[in-house]
Amino acid sequence: MKKRKCIGMMLVLFSIAAVCVYNTSMGDISAESSVFSDATLEADKDNDLSVISDTDMSNTIEFYKLKGESDAEAEASAKEYLEKRQGLYLAAIDNGYAVSDEEVWEYLSHLREQLENADNSEEYYEIKSAFPSDEDYWNYEFTVYKKNLPIQKYLSDYAEQYSEETGKDMHSQEFNELWNEKLEELKTEMREKYVVEFESEISD
Repeated sequence: MKKRKCIGMMLVLFSIAAVCVYNTSMGDISAESSVFSDATLEADKDNDLSVISDTDMSNTIEFYKLKGESDAEAEASAKEYLEKRQGLYLAAIDNGYAVSDEEVWEYLSHLREQLENADNSEEYYEIKSAFPSDEDYWNYEFTVYKKNLPIQKYLSDYAEQYSEETGKDMHSQEFNELWNEKLEELKTEMREKYVVEFESEISD
């Protein structure tokens, strides 16, 4: 039961992290909206980026079940969420955004320091205890942020461009409302544009 609870907490944080990259208050990493080297982009494109892993699917289903959804509802919600997230990730890669392994580890190093010194750091340690080791936990976070950071960079620049198009200050409430609507449209558009596969369906 403890592990189930921890996984749920982990997914709550995961979801918050994913949503935060869509917000106009994107933090320091998004200010570095650099386009990475061609070598990094080609390395990413050589991998099968259209496949959603069984681990991501099962963890996300668990998150929605802990929110009170039935097995069928949780599976549907998880599928929609992951398809939209993957669509944004593929859009980010296609538009020239990528991160090196070194950049992800550097980001995680700062994140780790923040979590360990946070007022509620006990929650971080409880989440981490669901994993066999400290290394396993951070390796998992690496896979999460390897995907989240390109999305964050892509959306940061997209939001800045949308701010210029609308003539609205990015930090205003009015723009935030417009951006949230635009973001929902973008997520739906990218979900329809990119065909993704689930690992379990490929192996069937």
